[in-house]
Amino acid sequence: MSDDAFDPEGPVAQPAHDDAFDRFFRKHKESLLRPLIARTRTVYDADEILMTAALKAYQRWPYIEASADPIGLVRKIIRDCRVDHFRSQARRAGREFLTDDLPTYLADGGTVDELLELRGYD
Repeated sequence: MSDDAFDPEGPVAQPAHDDAFDRFFRKHKESLLRPLIARTRTVYDADEILMTAALKAYQRWPYIEASADPIGLVRKIIRDCRVDHFRSQARRAGREFLTDDLPTYLADGGTVDELLELRGYD
């Protein structure tokens, strides 16, 4: 096992459950995505939430697959991920500055002082 942040052979990989999860997700993806789009009002945010939830569901797939209501458990994971997503957006909102007047020296790389001026920009 390596020290990389992403290790494809790490604890996320469960090849024995790939086929069952893949069938489940392909079957239910549209019905899970539609309510998210309605609540988030953007396809990008809805897809981001669904993919985060899919990763969490995949990590817990043996438990979810064995339950009496797997779609209910996945919907709960999606709901929790949606709440986390909106909380994360709220935390970032106070630190982001939307602006059109970024300095033009960025194309040249800028000096250290010029780059330090950009600390408040995301």
